[in-house]
Amino acid sequence: MVQGTVYDRYGDAIPSATIRIVNDKGTNTKLRTDRDGTYTFELERGAEYVMLGTARSYLNYSNRFYSINRDKDTTYQVDFTLTPLYRPVRIDNIFFEFDKATLLPTSMPALTELHKLLLDNPHIVVEISAHTDRVGSEEYNNNLSSLRAQAVVDYLVAQGIETGRLVAKGYGKSQPVKVDERMADTYRFLQEGTYLDEGYVNTLTPEQQEIADQINRRSEFKVLKTTYKLF
Repeated sequence: MVQGTVYDRYGDAIPSATIRIVNDKGTNTKLRTDRDGTYTFELERGAEYVMLGTARSYLNYSNRFYSINRDKDTTYQVDFTLTPLYRPVRIDNIFFEFDKATLLPTSMPALTELHKLLLDNPHIVVEISAHTDRVGSEEYNNNLSSLRAQAVVDYLVAQGIETGRLVAKGYGKSQPVKVDERMADTYRFLQEGTYLDEGYVNTLTPEQQEIADQINRRSEFKVLKTTYKLF
């Protein structure tokens, strides 16, 4: 048996999400999650499975079983985390060399996940954006962020993603983060709804300023279209 939960990127369950299940023996099944976002499905032994999680206003996400225990019943836990459409999504753990647009090796897991998301959703066009903190001139930060966004796009193109599906955009320090509820819970000195702009960050203690700067330094992606090469 396989069971799991479909979540959004904030950890909230998604009810009535669709799970499509296909195996190498010809099974092709569609089921929906319950009110709490959970599902269960009885597996055939000795089969390999591909599972695709979908929901309205979210991107698709796939999971695979590469082997199934042939000898005894096993319960597998397979959860899905879906990404919302048409809103900027922070890409955690993309790192660059200091003051450069060179991706660090520690960025590879996040880049691999982004590549997979584009493969699971072959008709989307996305904007890859980079943002800086308040330090430095506007011109300098715009240039650095543009180069960093392009570095991510170049990596994805090298992995086989078509250039027509990717737009690189550097915003410099022009779009500071707005503190949301989860962020305010994590960092008690931040108030929900506050923008971490230069004027506000300058009022914080040095330790708090470093945290705010780290929050503002980020890479994001946003879906621009969902009809690439459909028409």
